[in-house]
Amino acid sequence: MNTVVIDTSLKKLEDITATLLQKIDLVSYEELSTFADERELLVQRIIDSQEFISSEHVTRLKELKEYDQVILFKMEDFKNEASKWLSKQGAIREQKNAYGASYNVDSFFVDHKK
Repeated sequence: MNTVVIDTSLKKLEDITATLLQKIDLVSYEELSTFADERELLVQRIIDSQEFISSEHVTRLKELKEYDQVILFKMEDFKNEASKWLSKQGAIREQKNAYGASYNVDSFFVDHKK
């Protein structure tokens, strides 16, 4: 029974990985996030049944692991892009603060004549 769980989980993992790799250059952040969530669930199912893993399963898992670097590279691209955007937003905020009004609108001055 648990070998069936491993087989189906591995097949689904292979399928979603192949689908992602086919369009890796066009994939959006949301698609990559969905892939990561789905992959996590499938890997957890395999881990839960790990005592039933055969040598064939190990071979298939090693083959899947070979694609990790490509996927991680794409994730790094998104991370760097977000980091640049945040830095740019911080610089814009600093410029706005430098030229913004630095006085209290509710205050007033009283001039006394002598």
